[in-house]
Amino acid sequence: MLNLNWVEFKDLLAKSSLNFGFESRVDRYALKTFNGMQEYNCHVHYDTPEAIDFVDNYKAKGNKPMTLKRSAFSEATNEHARLTGCFDFTIAAGATISVDYTLTEFRYLDGMKYKVENNAFADSVSFQVVHPVAGVLDEFGTDWPVCPAETIKLYKAKVPAGLIIRITYKNTGAGLVRFIGGLFLHEEVV
Repeated sequence: MLNLNWVEFKDLLAKSSLNFGFESRVDRYALKTFNGMQEYNCHVHYDTPEAIDFVDNYKAKGNKPMTLKRSAFSEATNEHARLTGCFDFTIAAGATISVDYTLTEFRYLDGMKYKVENNAFADSVSFQVVHPVAGVLDEFGTDWPVCPAETIKLYKAKVPAGLIIRITYKNTGAGLVRFIGGLFLHEEVV
């Protein structure tokens, strides 16, 4: 949430063609709008030149429906995330394995959270977005070093249904490693 002064707020409305809402409070108008998932607020105190401008030029245009819409690579927060696309697999000593998660619906991806058990110092993990025919479209972690603590790997993308999120884990140790993780996937909020 960002707080703007009146000039910044009305410039944002004009530049981005945004609707806004407002409430009349004891000593001011409280205004709010959204641009993508970013919330903007403004307070216009009564009996000021800003309040006169608001009442004369903007008040009648307010309180129209506002739409929240995520775009690719937008500023994402985990408060709307669904930790889905869960992975729980083991990797034999000295082995490299890939595990796929196919998206059945359009989603926004913000990354993933994962944890490993019994990893070796030189273990690594890679994360890819894969098309079933065309192959690897993007890689958002290449031979990423693995630590035993819970890790969040961020990657913001719009992922159409049918694409695959692939995790490839390389176990360099002598024991069995367990990988547990989940993708931060969002639906479009309208």
